[in-house]
Amino acid sequence: MAHIKWTNEMRKLAFTVIRNKYGACTKDNYKDYSKKLYQDEVLLNKLTSALNTLFEVNISEKGLQMQLKWAFTIQNHVKEEYVRSFFLNKAVALEVGIIDNSLLPKELLFDYNK
Repeated sequence: MAHIKWTNEMRKLAFTVIRNKYGACTKDNYKDYSKKLYQDEVLLNKLTSALNTLFEVNISEKGLQMQLKWAFTIQNHVKEEYVRSFFLNKAVALEVGIIDNSLLPKELLFDYNK
């Protein structure tokens, strides 16, 4: 399958729909929130179908889950090839209110190949 380049508009729509259903994900509710969300196959399926139709792409539920994992991650070490995904997902997640500052790392290390 070809690599799909996610846009901020796609992320905004997905994250807003999820926030409207589940509220915000915080450091305190992270584990329960993500478990509940990733088990909501009906929502993930409908959201994936809507994104595919609206943006004329072919993403999978797993692809959507990967975007969500980058938005929710609390890791503070990011490899070079994932820096873009880390920042774009965190920025949109903060903008639409699906996460708060508690899911931002206090320090961030980037692993760039030299």
